Amino acid sequence: MYIPFQQLSDQSSIWVYQADRGLSATDEQAILEQAKKFLENWSSHGRPLQASAAIKHGYFLILGIEKADFELTCCTTDSAIQFLHTLKSTMNINFLDRSKVVLRTDNAYLAVSVREAKEKLQDASLSSDTFTFDNTITQKQDLETRWLIPIKDAWFAK
Repeated sequence: MYIPFQQLSDQSSIWVYQADRGLSATDEQAILEQAKKFLENWSSHGRPLQASAAIKHGYFLILGIEKADFELTCCTTDSAIQFLHTLKSTMNINFLDRSKVVLRTDNAYLAVSVREAKEKLQDASLSSDTFTFDNTITQKQDLETRWLIPIKDAWFAK
């Protein structure tokens, strides 16, 4: 069952998927329309889930599920991945490509390869004011507190 994203509690489970390119307003609208259709029927062994989707910063699709009194199954996540594959085939947007990271500098967002980000860190062409995103967060509350991080703290900076 689809619910508006803002109605998900802070403890809701989320999955953050990064697009391989920036999304236009038209892309965002089409993605959210398709996500709403998918989420209306998203379930775990026939049990409906209270679920939602949001797009943030022109790159990120966030799927969220309100905490349920039962465990989610592998089929639940498999169906989400299938939905992402559908977006790739119908809109030519890949949300499963992990070869890029998104950087934020001066309130602008830019996707670069992990290799390029590492090189820019090594040659100091990225300032300490550069941020990136930790897409491994798992709860909605983390979007505000742990998602945007200094680039020096990113996994690829280690």
